[in-house]
Formats: sequence, C-alpha cells, structure tokens
Amino acid sequence: MNQLLFLLAALLPTDVQLTRLDGNTQTGELQQISATDVILQLNDGPQTVPLAQVLSIVSSRTDSAADSTAGMILLRDDSRIIAQDIRKDATGVSGIAAIGPVSIPAAQVLAVRLQPDTEQYRDQWRTFRERDTEKDLLVVLKRDRSGLDFLAGVVSDISSEQLSFLLDGDSVEVPLSRVYGVVFGRNEPKGTSPRSAVRVDTYNGDLLVGRSIVAADGIWTLETMWGSRLQGRFDQLQSIDLSSGQFVMLADHQPLVEEFFGADPSGSVTAVILGADEIAFPEEEQLFRPRRNQNQAGQPLRMRQREYRSGLCLHSRTQISWPLDREFESLQAVIGIDDEVAFAMEGRNTVRLVVKADQNIVLDTLIAGRDEPRSLTIPLAGASTLTVLVDYGDGNSLCDWLDLADARLKIIQAAESR
Repeated sequence: MNQLLFLLAALLPTDVQLTRLDGNTQTGELQQISATDVILQLNDGPQTVPLAQVLSIVSSRTDSAADSTAGMILLRDDSRIIAQDIRKDATGVSGIAAIGPVSIPAAQVLAVRLQPDTEQYRDQWRTFRERDTEKDLLVVLKRDRSGLDFLAGVVSDISSEQLSFLLDGDSVEVPLSRVYGVVFGRNEPKGTSPRSAVRVDTYNGDLLVGRSIVAADGIWTLETMWGSRLQGRFDQLQSIDLSSGQFVMLADHQPLVEEFFGADPSGSVTAVILGADEIAFPEEEQLFRPRRNQNQAGQPLRMRQREYRSGLCLHSRTQISWPLDREFESLQAVIGIDDEVAFAMEGRNTVRLVVKADQNIVLDTLIAGRDEPRSLTIPLAGASTLTVLVDYGDGNSLCDWLDLADARLKIIQAAESR
C-alpha cells in the first residue's frame, strides 16, 4: 500500500512558494531538488534556481493532517516525529509515522511521549524534557490524573503493552496506560554537534532536521543527522527551510558575554525622569535587558510598520559578544529604532551603534528615530569574535530601542556544506 501511495504521489501537483536569499519569491509547481538546484514549473516553463540561493520552499496548502491521538519521538537534534506504536529495545526507538516506519539509534533520542498531547500536561512535560539528567526519567500519570510525576532509573525496553523499568536494582513492569512519556538520560559527554543544513516540516506535525535533501518524481529524501535517510511524498511537505545551512540567526547564537552598563548616564535627562538614584541596578538591568525576537515591551519587532520574526532589541547601554571561530563571512541585518518609540520624541532620539570584529571597529554610526531602517552587511571573514555595543547617542537613553532585525551570520562556504 505504501508503494502505491508513493507512486501516486508523482502524479499530484505540488504548488509552492520559493523564497530566495534576496527576499524575492516565485510560485510554481515543485519538480525537483538536486544537490545543486531547485526546479519549479512556472506558467511559462521550468525555472532552475541554484540551491545556494534558496532560503525556503513553502507549500501553498493551508490544511493540516496532524494526528491528535498519536505519541511523539523527540530527538537531540530538535527533530520531532509524530508516531504510533512507539517501541524501544537495546538498539533504538522505532514507531509508525505518517511518512512510514522509522527506526532511530538510541543515542539520538531525547524523549518519547506515549500519550496524546494535551494542554493539561504540556507545561509539566516540557519541564521534564528540559532536565539534564544522567538517569532516565519515567514520567507517569498521577492516579487521579491531576498531573504528572516521575521516577529516575533505567528504561530497558518499551513493548506494545508495557515498559520495563530498572529502579534501584529491581526490574518493574509498568503498564503503558500509566506512562505519559520517558526522558532518556544523557550518557555521552556533551560536545559540538554538527550543524544541520535543512529543516523539513510536514503536514502531520513532524519537524525533521537533516544534512541535505533531494526530491524527484514526487518523492523527497532527507539525509538525517544520524546518517540514515527518511522519505516522504511531496504532498506531505509543508515547508523546507534551508537557511540553517547558510545562516545562524544572531538571536539564536549563544553569546560569550552579555553586559548592561546602565540606562542612565550621570546627569542626563533620563536619570532625572526615571529617578536613577531610586532604582536598584539589578531592577534596571531586568527592565532594560536585551530582548530576542521581540521589542522592549514584549511585542513583535517592527520598523515602519513591517514586522520581523527574528532579531534583537537592544537598549543603551548594552554590549554583547558572540563567538565566530572564523566560521562566518558576514553579519547581515536591518537596523533602526523600533516603531513603538521611534517617533516618541519627534524622531530626535538617537543611539550609537558600534560593531567590532575581534578588536577592529567595522561600524560606528548614529541612528535616530526619524531615520528609515537600513540594511547592512558587515564582513567578518577571519574573525573570532563579534561585539555589538549600543551606546547613548544623544547623552540620554530615552526611547533607545535599537532593533537588529533579521540579524544573521552568514556561514562560510554554505553551499559546499550541503
């Protein structure tokens, strides 16, 4: 039956929107993805786009086929697979997903959820998942179903009816009806994981992270981070995100140092208005700390009515340094004062932005609320550290909400890494 569905998939047109690195889009029928190109069928014929220029491919469909009764396999590379009949043995974890049977090495699996996702237990389950533990956490439903509880031990296997759990030297067989999920212990030392190049979302709710993807004749093939291959039909694809093989979003990049030096220059208007002597520095630091993917008020980043999903909002006087390790060729961003405060002082509020590659100043500029947002590309090739300082531009910090929108580090030789 699966083979028949795969053959029929080749006959189903798949309309997608392809977005290039420069922001331009094209809409057409997805024909093929090779190691070097994407081919779209447009109204006037086929169009070949170099893969290195593609940011994303998104299906035009808006429906969803997620199975609300299924469980989930969560991987250490951030992949998630919606699956039924989840099993575990000494070699790994398996299940039946919408794309077909999957089998994953045990070392790659972070957790499995064996019960349907419900809002009642979602926050507790997330807390258990985020624990860094050497032992396995067996997460069970409380008898009155009021919440979740856990036991720490070793989960040796999961069958269709029960789970084998080693607790303090004793083996216990636990009915699956009592088990909400398992968070597996980390038995290997932490290290630098290889960088993914592609993220695939399916209509069933899967998120699949991999090294590369190819597609032809209605079938796509993803090379996973653990060296295996997963296949699916074109009609199962919701989106393909290729940005992770080319960029690292600055908001997601772990900083080396994050420093806040105070929002109130001595003797400034800000100090008088805010009563600097009455505000404890820790409270001020919390109030004006860097915001990721939102502005200082917790709202979406917005400049001249355009919203940005990713970026930083930095208040003066803040300095952040990030590791580069000579892996990136440039920093790209759209910079300007956030709309929420851009015109609060008739546009006269000003910040100073200083960017360093190692100890070299590569940008030193003033940005006023009245200024139009501007795009910038800063060369970083050969640099080990990136440092961004948002300083007082006009002697005070009133309305100093500087957005670094869509800020991204371009990876050197991104095309070859795919």
